[in-house]
Amino acid sequence: MTIGNKFYPSLPIGAMPIAGFSTYQSGVVQRIFADSIQNPMAPRRSSTGRGLSLMVLSAVIALFGRGWTYTAPMGGGLTRKQKHGSIQNKDKLEGVYEVQDEEEEPEMLEKPPMPERRVPYSMHIVTQLPQHKHLHEESNARHYIEEKLVLSLENFEDLIRHVEVNLQVSENFHREKRPEKAKAKGDLAEIAEGAAGHKMLTPYIFKATVTLTNHHKVTLSNPEKHAQPTLTEAVDHMVDVLRKSLREEKNRMIASRRKAAEKALPDEIDDDIDSFNKEMADGLVEAEASAKDAAEEAMYQRIEASQK
Repeated sequence: MTIGNKFYPSLPIGAMPIAGFSTYQSGVVQRIFADSIQNPMAPRRSSTGRGLSLMVLSAVIALFGRGWTYTAPMGGGLTRKQKHGSIQNKDKLEGVYEVQDEEEEPEMLEKPPMPERRVPYSMHIVTQLPQHKHLHEESNARHYIEEKLVLSLENFEDLIRHVEVNLQVSENFHREKRPEKAKAKGDLAEIAEGAAGHKMLTPYIFKATVTLTNHHKVTLSNPEKHAQPTLTEAVDHMVDVLRKSLREEKNRMIASRRKAAEKALPDEIDDDIDSFNKEMADGLVEAEASAKDAAEEAMYQRIEASQK
């Protein structure tokens, strides 16, 4: 069956789809519509028949109209490139992201101080104070004595094996005041007058012994003569005397080593010369022996040839 008029040519039913309708739905509507259209070549129907056909068509459209609404294709009809460039709605964004507060860094514990540089020798300090008291290991006075000794003996560390120090504090000890060196000739009389029998209070007495690697010992002799009125003066005087004695001992060691080296040098040269002369003599002896052997061998060959 075909439908058509002056605006639409004759087409089979269902061949011309209607927008928003499937093929089956388009065929049903077209079939009803074809019955309602009057063919000019056919006899005219009554107006009542046309009105009835239009009413039936309206009822069909109203009945199936809900299911025949327009449905957009999947994906909105956009290509992949168009989808990528389209603006996204805010409701599709991720939710609020809560940034956690940074954890407070734990307080850095103070590192323990580095141990003090250890000297290559041992040290022992003995103290004798009034009323049988002693300096504690952590006392400032003891630390002062140790630091002063270490700094003063720094240039002689390689020579020292052990340092023994004894501090004695005697509250009533006096020694004779040594006269100072005169700065001018006119002061000699004043020094002579002040030096006669004058004594001063010197309670700090140091005794010190330094043992060296060569088993020699440097001792602070006559400690009573080196007594000082204050601890600072006593320590300074002690290290000055020890440093002077160690310098003299070091110079003696260097001189002895040089002397030993000078003595050893000619002996080594003589040994080298003797060994060289011995090698030369041995070589000459071997050369002479080989020459004699060759001469005797030639003589024997001549004798054998003459006998044949």
